[in-house]
This record gives sequence, C-alpha cells and structure tokens, in this order.
Amino acid sequence: MTNPFEAYAASDRVPSPVRAKHRAQDRREAEKAERVRAEMVPSPLERKQMEQAELARLYRAWRREVKAKIVRENKEGMAALSRIIRNLSTEGFDAVLEYVQGAQWLLEADENTRLATLSYIDVSMCRARVRDGRPPMDDGLWDEPPSHFVRIRKVLLGI
Repeated sequence: MTNPFEAYAASDRVPSPVRAKHRAQDRREAEKAERVRAEMVPSPLERKQMEQAELARLYRAWRREVKAKIVRENKEGMAALSRIIRNLSTEGFDAVLEYVQGAQWLLEADENTRLATLSYIDVSMCRARVRDGRPPMDDGLWDEPPSHFVRIRKVLLGI
C-alpha cells in the first residue's frame, strides 16, 4: 500500500508556502554539495588521469583531422582502402598487400599520408588477429618470412 503522507505530499493540495520551503531547502542542499565539490582538490593521481584523458581527446581529434585531410585529397583511393580494411579477416591480408602495391595514389603520397594510412591498416590487422583469437601482433623472427604488415610497411616506407 502507498503511504498516505507521501500521497498527500505528491498531490497538488500541499500549500504553496510549504512547496516553496521545500524548493529552497533542495536548492540550499544542492549549493552546499557544489561548494564541497568545488573545494575538493584533485589528488596527483586524479590530476594525472585528467591530463591523460585530455591528451587522449586531443590525440583523437588530431587523428580525425589527419584522416579528413587524406580523404579530401584522395577520396576514391581512401574509400577503396576503407572498404578492404573495414571488416578485414586474416585471410584478407593478401588483398590489402595487393591493393597497397597497386595503389599509385598511395605510393606517390607524402610520407605523413603513407604513415597515417599504414597506421589505419595496422589497427585493422590487429583487430582481425584478435577476433581470430591470436595475439594482436605477429612479427616474425629474423629467420622467418616477413609478416604481411612488414611487407606492407616495406612497400609504403621502404623500411
């Protein structure tokens, strides 16, 4: 059953001076809580976390700007690459390598564009490996054949 006192308080029959008194009390409590929050000084760990969060936000904004610039300059080429790497699986790594080898726009682009594009490819390849239950990176030892990423990096950067 409902409490009759709560039902009366919720009804419109509460006198307006009483409602005003309750609103004033709620406002005072909210202001007091705000003052307490304002007086709290963040600890060094909290400051570090806030700084890292701000740096991460700025980094993500910078990455969006870089990607937007690449898309503006090479709309068709970036769209084709995005289609390939969007839902990449480990079986599709050869397709990415073939695309990069044949993408003239990418091979003739400036170094920053090639590095940013290589970064997008790397993230997609890592996600594909994780989805398959493998470790994110698959760089071989010196006597093993180079991985797909190493071969793509060599094509793009000559490293």
